[in-house]
Amino acid sequence: MCRLLGFVSRAPARLAAQLPDELPPFVGLSAEHDHGWGIGWADAAGQVDVRKEPEQASLDVRFADAVESTVTDAALLHIRQASPGMPVTTANTHPFLADGLCFAHNGYAWPAETMDTLVRESGAPAPNGDTDSERYLSLIRASLRERSAPDALRHVAQLITDRASTTSLNCLLLVPGALYALAWWDASTIRAQPDGETERDYRLWYRIGPDRVVVASAGMQGLGAHWQELPDRCVLAMRRDTLETVVHGPR
Repeated sequence: MCRLLGFVSRAPARLAAQLPDELPPFVGLSAEHDHGWGIGWADAAGQVDVRKEPEQASLDVRFADAVESTVTDAALLHIRQASPGMPVTTANTHPFLADGLCFAHNGYAWPAETMDTLVRESGAPAPNGDTDSERYLSLIRASLRERSAPDALRHVAQLITDRASTTSLNCLLLVPGALYALAWWDASTIRAQPDGETERDYRLWYRIGPDRVVVASAGMQGLGAHWQELPDRCVLAMRRDTLETVVHGPR
């Protein structure tokens, strides 16, 4: 299992200033989720970029440098706990960047053969690394050719759910103009895992303020009032220019 954190805000600022309450517990969780960290952000020109390392965030000076030096009004952050059998490498570290999209996933979908079959059947671009998460992104890239981002996220999540086994398909997707969050988890599969986690460990939460919207995994939502749970099977869409926030419910 991994951890997700993202935001859009009114004005660009250093990540450390954008997330003063959320970053400390997020970094603290990297003691357990210690297989890598990554940051994706949108710049003033509308380009999306990524910085990541297969190292524990709390022990990596490059992570500390990134949160102090990256200036943006929209970003997502990920700390990784690798899925079973997945190598800890830069290629497998989230977020993934392709087609101007930045993507991070929390959960696990298997078997690998089924994920590869779905990618082939969808005509999706071939992934570069080993992870189920990058195959998930390949399917989203293919679906976005015909669908809006909220519809593409839910379409692909349902496709994977119908054909593969999953714990969670929770994800963040950053594009130049918006940040999207999908909540999608399987309580029965989560309970069957040997790590003792429950579905509450996989829920996503968001908070809307006058100058920013923040979305976060479990473990950070207790920091003050006004956090709301993103319902299962729903997409939270956060526009970068206006901070307009819409929850797209399940069909």
